[in-house]
Amino acid sequence: MNAWLLIALSLLSTTARASVSNVLAKRFVQAGEDARLFNTIAGLAASALLFIVSASREPDGTGMLPLALVFGLVYFAAFTSYSKAMSLGPMSYTSLATSLGMVLPVIAGPLVWGESIRPLQLFALLVMMAGIALPCITKGGEGVRLTRRWVFWALISFFSSGSINIIQKVFANSTAGSDQGRFMAFTFLFFSIFSLLSLIPGLKGRPPLSGPRIPLSLLQGVCDSLQHGINLALASMLPSIVLFPVLNGGASLLAVLVSVVAFHERPGKADTVSLTLLVASILMLSMS
Repeated sequence: MNAWLLIALSLLSTTARASVSNVLAKRFVQAGEDARLFNTIAGLAASALLFIVSASREPDGTGMLPLALVFGLVYFAAFTSYSKAMSLGPMSYTSLATSLGMVLPVIAGPLVWGESIRPLQLFALLVMMAGIALPCITKGGEGVRLTRRWVFWALISFFSSGSINIIQKVFANSTAGSDQGRFMAFTFLFFSIFSLLSLIPGLKGRPPLSGPRIPLSLLQGVCDSLQHGINLALASMLPSIVLFPVLNGGASLLAVLVSVVAFHERPGKADTVSLTLLVASILMLSMS
């Protein structure tokens, strides 16, 4: 399948996942345990779906299990550190730190896999980083005090989000790289185990889930399975300097468009400039 069609599908699933997660966060999350519980259910749903989808094909080997375990741990660290940083500092700066994690796989591209980076691609990356940073810094406000604890968790979020992309690339270049569904099924299973273990102290005396919480969590899991399954396939098709900036910049672009179209929010000057920069950088990367 064409790589750019897969990118479009990945971005749609990412946007859908963000929308479902946003509904859960605004309507049903009252404590940190709520978010972890919803993510645990979503992870189990994604794992079950991917196991079903990949059941018809022969396994490519058991060498994927250690990497899936590491991926599940890194994925859990990404969720935990992002939530911690969000609770300790401004959302805009936390989102910026997490988004800029894309530079890690870009750096690893030439160092680990011998990928080349053209001047136009490097310029497009800088333009995209400016497009992502501009609204975050503008909305962060003046006089924001960033504590050491926020810096610590923001750095963990930065490194774990970038490591997710690196692990995707590592698996895509491994001998089991064609068995993406089963690899992600184990990854989500390990993630769910880590998430559930972190939840155990807060589950005692908790009332059972009711209403749309479980269906929404399951839907989030379906979106997760689509997003990461597609991204694994893309990791073997495109160089890091193109793939991961386009996925991050495209997600930021769609987030602004959804807020304008679906929620009738009026974009400010910073949002308009950001959209222009993001579109320009994606076009430059696609042409390169």
